[in-house]
Amino acid sequence: MINLLAPEIKRELRAAKRNVLLRRYFVLMLSISIAMVSVFGVGYYLTWNDKQRADQEHTEQLSQVQGFQATKQAAMEYSKNLATAKVILAKQTSASRFLTNLAATLPKNVILSQVNLSSSTLATDATTFDARAKSFTDVLALKDNLEKSPLFENVSILSAQQAEGTELSSKTTTTYPVNATINLTISAGATL
Repeated sequence: MINLLAPEIKRELRAAKRNVLLRRYFVLMLSISIAMVSVFGVGYYLTWNDKQRADQEHTEQLSQVQGFQATKQAAMEYSKNLATAKVILAKQTSASRFLTNLAATLPKNVILSQVNLSSSTLATDATTFDARAKSFTDVLALKDNLEKSPLFENVSILSAQQAEGTELSSKTTTTYPVNATINLTISAGATL
């Protein structure tokens, strides 16, 4: 095989082969670059879409949370009221049981004339009441009975007076002429 081509043509043929090879590399690199940009572009688009959808769902959920805020506030208020009611019920003294226990300690010849009961007086466990008696001895007997009762403590007579003159106008005042004001404290642990 004899090479009859001139050296300049040989160089140009070799350069042409290199140019074809370089063109192939360039097209391949361009195709790979376009594919990579496409992959990243599609990934970015999908990620951006997911972010937009997540932001929209977050906004919707925030509006739902705002709607439930009133319910949450009402539940918190209800829970607070239940706690308050529990404390009140734990300290609650039944007025009817209190009066029944008080009446059970009354000696003969003594009646209750005035008892002011309220949730505040029963909650503090201290109360004052008025009783009418036939004599001062009956008032002392009432005080002794209240002191002996396990339900009451710190029993004291605030005042004891005999009704006179115009105060004796009613039958009750005539029958029970001595008016006494008694102060007492409900014993701790007493179940009234």
